[in-house]
Amino acid sequence: MCFNVTLVLRLLVAVGCLETICWQIGYAQQAPSVLFEAGNRAYSTANYDTAIQEYEKAVTQGGISHALYYNLASAHYRRGHIGKSILYYEKALALSPFDARTRHSLAIAQKKIQTAISQLPLSPLQTFWHYIRFQFGSWGLFGIAICLYVMTIGLVAHRIWFKGQEAWRRRALLLSVPSTLIFLVMAYVASVQTLSDHKVVVLEKQVELRQGPSEQARKIRAITEGITLEVISETQGWQEVRLPNGDTGWVLRKGLGDV
Repeated sequence: MCFNVTLVLRLLVAVGCLETICWQIGYAQQAPSVLFEAGNRAYSTANYDTAIQEYEKAVTQGGISHALYYNLASAHYRRGHIGKSILYYEKALALSPFDARTRHSLAIAQKKIQTAISQLPLSPLQTFWHYIRFQFGSWGLFGIAICLYVMTIGLVAHRIWFKGQEAWRRRALLLSVPSTLIFLVMAYVASVQTLSDHKVVVLEKQVELRQGPSEQARKIRAITEGITLEVISETQGWQEVRLPNGDTGWVLRKGLGDV
């Protein structure tokens, strides 16, 4: 009897180990990197539908990378899915704001929008801030502030150590202290704006912009596939959005994709 119980226990342990190994093999086969490579192989043979399926599986499995989003966007563009191509180019650009190829591809895809909406002109100050924010990012601005802070500490230490009143050091301190504070403030503002940014892309052929969050609200205009909108607020399946030209209104959430 003892022999049989021991044998059964061994068999159960063996079966459990086998199931664990099989599960691990199955998980490895569905890992985002494996799915990404499968999508790349399909894309290289112009099998764009299969590529899209593999890339989207990788995203579902938790894959997040510039290359994954960029390739998925390109596959959608090849199939004529303008809305989704712009959505994933925007996602790729959010991860790599300095990538010129992504910006160029996004601009090409946006030219396919059937009824484009002109961008609201920016003031010179807004243009400058947009350039600084997207060229350096909040972490880049914070890094510059840290460098200036270290330089300021070095200048103060130099003054204490050598007990001098050199004009160059005084001028350097007068420049480094406010510059440090300015870049710290810029880094904070950029980080707050990045966290509060919520953009969506129209994925359906057309959605209706209305005055309120209701099907009975007056229709303002139609918005075509591929237009990127800024989300202001949302309620009960509706989102209040701002168009590129500054107009605002409400659209149904189901026809949009989050950047």
